[in-house]
Amino acid sequence: MKINLKNYKEKDLPENHRVIFEQRLKKELHQKPKSKFVFLKIAAMVVLVLSLGYYFSSNTSDFESVIEDEVITLGSLSPELEKIENYYTNAIAFELTQLDVSEENKPVLDKYLEKLGELTIQYKKESAQLDIDKISEHSINILIDNLQLRLQLLLQLKEKLNAIKNKKDEQSIL
Repeated sequence: MKINLKNYKEKDLPENHRVIFEQRLKKELHQKPKSKFVFLKIAAMVVLVLSLGYYFSSNTSDFESVIEDEVITLGSLSPELEKIENYYTNAIAFELTQLDVSEENKPVLDKYLEKLGELTIQYKKESAQLDIDKISEHSINILIDNLQLRLQLLLQLKEKLNAIKNKKDEQSIL
């Protein structure tokens, strides 16, 4: 250690040591500070964008609900028609939940569900065409017939699916 101390004392600092030190000091002091909160800034921007998106989407859904309120349904015409409409829509929903879906019955199921979708679209079109001034017994009967036809279609589908299942069970027994 004494040797190192002697070597150190013998060494003189370079002449431009002070200049080099000042340059390094200026370089360190004048660097732009790195922001430690980059992730917070990004998170704040994401929150802002999401909140604006939610705000604008909620405003459009309010507008759509006003439009939907203007559509006349059977239920809006009279309490008796509302009971009829609710009965059929609930029965249709119940029958849809009771369907057994498998690979064997998928083609039959797809065919019936396609027909059911077409009837649903037709029902919505007929409902949209109802006007308070132009409500007739014929237009009400068309809507009720559509509901009945959809329910009958689902009952036929259920019978076909049961027949396919029974046939499969008989084949597996043999």
